[in-house]
Amino acid sequence: MKSIFAKTIVLLVIGMGSLITPVQAIINMEDQRIAEPADGVSGYLRPNISGMQGNVEQEGWGVSAKLDLYKDGITYFIVTDVQDNETFGNKTADSLTTHLRNIRQWTPKVAWEGFVQYERDNVKRLNKRVLVGTDGRFTLAKEENKIESYLGVGAFYFDEKLDGDEDDDGVRISTYFTYKHNINENLSVANTLYFQPKVDDMADLRILNHLTMQVKMTASMSLTSGLDFLHESEPAFGVEETDWIYRSGIQYNF
Repeated sequence: MKSIFAKTIVLLVIGMGSLITPVQAIINMEDQRIAEPADGVSGYLRPNISGMQGNVEQEGWGVSAKLDLYKDGITYFIVTDVQDNETFGNKTADSLTTHLRNIRQWTPKVAWEGFVQYERDNVKRLNKRVLVGTDGRFTLAKEENKIESYLGVGAFYFDEKLDGDEDDDGVRISTYFTYKHNINENLSVANTLYFQPKVDDMADLRILNHLTMQVKMTASMSLTSGLDFLHESEPAFGVEETDWIYRSGIQYNF
C-alpha cells in the first residue's frame, strides 16, 4: 500500500510540472483499447485545468473523452481531445483531435481496423488534417495480466492544410510496435512507436512515440502520466521538427 501511495505522489509532482507547458492534442490509440471488452457501452472522461499567476499569467483547460460500443467481437469507439491555453491574455494553444475507429477481431492473434481522424493545432500551425486509413494488428506475445506486444501494418490517406502553405494530400504507410507491462495489479506501463513515411516521398517522415504510466486508485479512477515524442521532417515554416510533450491527469472510467 505504501509503495502505491509513493508512486501516486511522484506522479502528482510530475503532473504539477506539466501544468506550465501547453498541451497538444495527441491521442495515444493504445490508451483507448480495452483489454477484455464486454458487450455494451463504456468510456471515460479526463478533464484538466492549469494556471499560473505572477511573472507569468497563464490559464488553460482541456478535456479528453471516449465512448465505446462493443458487440459480438466488433468494437466501435470515438475519442476526442480539446486543449486551450492563454498566456497574458493571448492564445498560446488551441487544439482539437477527434478519432473514430472500428476494430474487428478475425482470429485471437489478428485484427482488422479502420479509422477516420480530424485534427487542428495552432501551435504547429496546422489548420486541418483529415486522415482515413486501415491496418492489420498482429499479436506478437501475450501473457495474461502481465505483458502484451503487438505489430500494426497499414496505410492512410491524408489531406492537410498548414498555415501559409497550400493544401497537401497523399498516402502514408503506417507501422507501429506496442509493448505493455502490468507491473502489478495497480501499476502498468506501455510504449508505442509509430513510423509513418509518405509513399511518394520517403524522406517526408513522421515518427511518434507514446510512453504512458497508469496507477489505479479505485475500480473506476486512475492517475495517468505520459511522455510523447513527435518528429515531423517537413513541418510548417517556423515550426520545430521535434516536440516533447509530457502530461499527467486523472481518468474516470464508466
